[in-house]
Amino acid sequence: MKKKLLQMLNLRLLIIAFAFLMTLLTLFNSFYSAWRVQKQVLIENELSENQAYAERIASTIDLYLAVFMERLEYSASVIGQHFDDESIIAGEMMRMQRRDFGFDSVTLVDEKGKIIGVLPESLNLKGKMLTTPGGVEALKEMQPTVSSAYNSLSGNLVVYISHPVRNAQGKYLGFIGGAIYLQRSNVLSALISNHFRNDDSYIYVVDKNDQLLYHPDPARRGEKEEGNAAVKAVEQGLSGAMEVTNSRGVEMLAGYASINTSGWGVVAQKPKDKTLTALDGLMWQMIRGVVPLGIVGLFILWWLGNEIVRPLRQLADHAISMDSDESAEKVRNVRSWYIEASRLRRALLQGMELIREKMKWLNDQASTDPLTGLVNRRAAEKLLAEYEHQQRQFAVISLDIDRFKAVNDTFGHDIGDVTLKALAQLLKRSCRKNDTACRMGGEEFMMFFPETSVEAAADIAERLRKEVAAAKIETVGHITISLGVTVWPSGVDSVSQALKRADELMYQAKQAGRNQVVAG
Repeated sequence: MKKKLLQMLNLRLLIIAFAFLMTLLTLFNSFYSAWRVQKQVLIENELSENQAYAERIASTIDLYLAVFMERLEYSASVIGQHFDDESIIAGEMMRMQRRDFGFDSVTLVDEKGKIIGVLPESLNLKGKMLTTPGGVEALKEMQPTVSSAYNSLSGNLVVYISHPVRNAQGKYLGFIGGAIYLQRSNVLSALISNHFRNDDSYIYVVDKNDQLLYHPDPARRGEKEEGNAAVKAVEQGLSGAMEVTNSRGVEMLAGYASINTSGWGVVAQKPKDKTLTALDGLMWQMIRGVVPLGIVGLFILWWLGNEIVRPLRQLADHAISMDSDESAEKVRNVRSWYIEASRLRRALLQGMELIREKMKWLNDQASTDPLTGLVNRRAAEKLLAEYEHQQRQFAVISLDIDRFKAVNDTFGHDIGDVTLKALAQLLKRSCRKNDTACRMGGEEFMMFFPETSVEAAADIAERLRKEVAAAKIETVGHITISLGVTVWPSGVDSVSQALKRADELMYQAKQAGRNQVVAG
């Protein structure tokens, strides 16, 4: 009777009863997926818009700076041809100020840094030495420059745009420059206001020292915007978009673009929460519409779903620890009351058996040197840890092929590998049942002999040395080895010290002429 009932039940019938629950889960998953997709779309669109916005502003500022520089170049040319004519210089500077240059002040500086002309004259700077960073940079570079922000001699926070003045023979006479006062309405604010976006986005401009040249809040102009990834990116001349946290700890969606002419950067950004406000409201409205029905449906189907899932859940729980000895018995005890669960349990038991076999094979591989087939360093360290824990006495032989580098250099690494394999076979033949031969790396080998005295181990080492010296190896011919022999415990505290002692004895054998055994 029980067998007939088991055959009548199948997963297809159970799926029909479970379909409504799956529908609800699918609906919730759809809401969540829609929320994630819409959120990502909103973020990506905002990032893209902000990048385009920043690039547009950067391009405009770049163009204006180029125009400023062209006008300065023309004025510098006129002044350079009439550098001794004060009336022409004054006229040209007045023309510069009257025209729509966008400068708040204009200065003419000679090659020594002395201000020989300034507008407006109310600044009272004529005759003074120009020591501001922008002026010093212009004198030093003797080429067109756009400065970072600094405080001018008159106490204004400015950026300074300058062009060298040269006479007809190309001699450097000084420079002509214009200052933009950052804490007033200026050409930057005018350019940005022409591209105003009627949302919560805003623009700021930074120089290559992280200083704010423009910010919607005039009080922040001149501050440093440090630790902002977008600012760091524009300093490197990059353009793009990213999510950032500003200096006030607010998450922002920022687009950024560099201004090639000046090394400045433009960042357009909008608070992330402002971008996602509409999405949150819409999704909550959708969720509130389905929650009541969902709660009722989930309550009704919970019991049925739990009964269906129980055997599968138990099998999955036991599968997590399927490498343990008890897991197979636990899987056998799972009550698989329908045919699919019964088949799954049987398949899981078969899989666990295969995994155990595979793990055994992998453990063997992990403990074996792939070239020689000897025990590798990892397995040797594990064996020695057991010896040390059990305080089990053993002898160790450390051996190394003499002049193995010459073998590789003369015959190549393939023949070197053949040599290592041949030596490994000789080591295996020298081992008793409980002895272990290990390749520690390169041409270095060790052998471990439990419950063996140093004298007995030295005899084994001497026999091995003779066998190796007598053996003929393909292509190479004959090789020799140097061996160091010691025991543990014997005058040293740890196994590692015993291994070190064996290595030292092996090197003594090499220093004594190679092809020798040194025991101690």
